[in-house]
Amino acid sequence: MASILDLIGNTPVVQTRRLDTGRASLFLKLENQNPGGSIKDRIALSMVEAAERQKKIQPGSLIVEATAGNTGLGLALVAAQKGYRLLIVVPDKMSQEKIFHLKALGAEVLLTRSDVTKGHPEYYQDKAARLARETPGAFYANQFANEANPWALEHTTGPEIWEQLGHQVDAVVCGVGTGGTLTGLSRFFAKVSPQTEMVLADPAGSILAPLVTTGKPPPKVGSWLVEGIGEDFVPPVCDLSRVRKAYSIPDREALLTCRELLRKEGVMAGTSWNSASQDPANQKFLASMKKAGVNPDQFSAQAYTGVIILAEAIQRSGGKTGREDIVAGLGKVKDLDTPLGKFSFTDSRDAKHEPSVQQVKDGKFQILQ
Repeated sequence: MASILDLIGNTPVVQTRRLDTGRASLFLKLENQNPGGSIKDRIALSMVEAAERQKKIQPGSLIVEATAGNTGLGLALVAAQKGYRLLIVVPDKMSQEKIFHLKALGAEVLLTRSDVTKGHPEYYQDKAARLARETPGAFYANQFANEANPWALEHTTGPEIWEQLGHQVDAVVCGVGTGGTLTGLSRFFAKVSPQTEMVLADPAGSILAPLVTTGKPPPKVGSWLVEGIGEDFVPPVCDLSRVRKAYSIPDREALLTCRELLRKEGVMAGTSWNSASQDPANQKFLASMKKAGVNPDQFSAQAYTGVIILAEAIQRSGGKTGREDIVAGLGKVKDLDTPLGKFSFTDSRDAKHEPSVQQVKDGKFQILQ
């Protein structure tokens, strides 16, 4: 290979052997084998190369991005290899491991609040867009609206899965962060295998699963502990039109299933699905499908996006999967350290960060600093 960037993509697929999937065959797409450690390496390279072709950047240019972590790491890898500067804006719930990794790759990291929604000046995407506008010559990568994002999945990940599974894919289960994985894969499979079912795996608290199942967003947006997936709006690149089913998965269930995948299959999966799909949650989706009247035994293959895309490794999530205090604390009052301080919570879906007050009632985050 001429460059570390040449190692992006063509990640392996492994079949599960010890998870109980009935007669279904369940495969894991190991996107954590990309050089930057996640599926987001694909879209980072795609967005930078598209910007180069469009003459939006040149060596030494500043790239600005809002990210839950993995896109930033992919961009940091690409920027370092191509000679660009990088400013990453991340929500304060991101793991310290990701933040340390970003800085080690040479990126500048700016933390902002994770309890505010789109339209608030401190919302990480709005803040990144504003900083890019205010900085002469800066390029806002904007993964949430950049067509180079789903293009990468449609033209690389989709064909890889199709060939690796011998042209037999009955269901693809994806999470949505930007929607690039779901959109790109749904476009690809619509062309080569229209009967393949696209299924959305969404953290409880996100608006996306309720939007798919009811046709309208819920009246209240929650919050969740898992990183990188779930939204309080529909990103511009996210096309939900081909999604046939959607399920909301609580934090505790996702974390415990990550552990089960590690114990039974030896696969170290992080808590994000999107960029992929959190395959660890697939076992629970099989149960959810049965409850919904869908028999997963009829499927000859199961794939998440990033497919059962192990979108990242367990270390990327700050060890959330392995931390007894976090897993046990879902549903109980526990303390949690974050880059902005220590918080306690009863239900992660009610978690909020309110710097202007000393205590938030009704089970929401309490500032203990």
